[in-house]
Amino acid sequence: MTKEGDTIFAQPFYYVSFSITDENSVESRFQSLFSNKSGSLKHFLENEAYGFRRGGWGLPKYAQYIIQLNGLEYNNKVSRVKILENGHIIIQAAVSEDFLCWANSNSYSSVKGSRIQINTTALIEFTYNCVVLLKRSLEDTENSRHIVCNFGFIGMTADYVLGDVKMPDIHGYNLSREMKAIGEESEKSINIKSTDVSNADGVAKIAYIILERVFRMFGYSEDLISYVHADGKKIDINLIKGI
Repeated sequence: MTKEGDTIFAQPFYYVSFSITDENSVESRFQSLFSNKSGSLKHFLENEAYGFRRGGWGLPKYAQYIIQLNGLEYNNKVSRVKILENGHIIIQAAVSEDFLCWANSNSYSSVKGSRIQINTTALIEFTYNCVVLLKRSLEDTENSRHIVCNFGFIGMTADYVLGDVKMPDIHGYNLSREMKAIGEESEKSINIKSTDVSNADGVAKIAYIILERVFRMFGYSEDLISYVHADGKKIDINLIKGI
């Protein structure tokens, strides 16, 4: 599975990918990826709304996926999802004014200057929804035990920055004290057990682990991750729903 070469998706982009295997490191297979029946993985991808709030940064919904020899794919100018029958998932989101930088490109800041700011809420919410898709996809495999998760940014330049304001602890419009471009390390890999995402609490924790590394790519500590549950180290979607 490739994350950069196997795409005509516009750069720069943020990606999260998952490779699912059994206890012997043999690739898992999705059971209902090519079935239109209700309850199938294909039906879920095309017809069931995922994303937990209207107007949020979810994955494509009510979209027809293209059937390919080895899987399904959907893409538009802001997002791309490819599900391979042999247990691989590739999800990409445009780092652009149309998606992950939405509503931040036109705001002025003496710190930001002419650079484009990544929307913190978009980054966190999109990442969470990627892990939600992993959880649902695991329900369509047999004997899945291990997942390798690759994530990061492709095609990024210093023209894009991430701010250090933490939300929703602040109210109204606030300028960041600091905005940083991504560092030299822009991609990371972690290992996940299938039991780690067997419920909503696990999804919240894995989303946090991914974001913890993403924030480090920009030189920020985990203390600046927004929408963290009071118990710590997991994303609280109710805080985002309350925006």
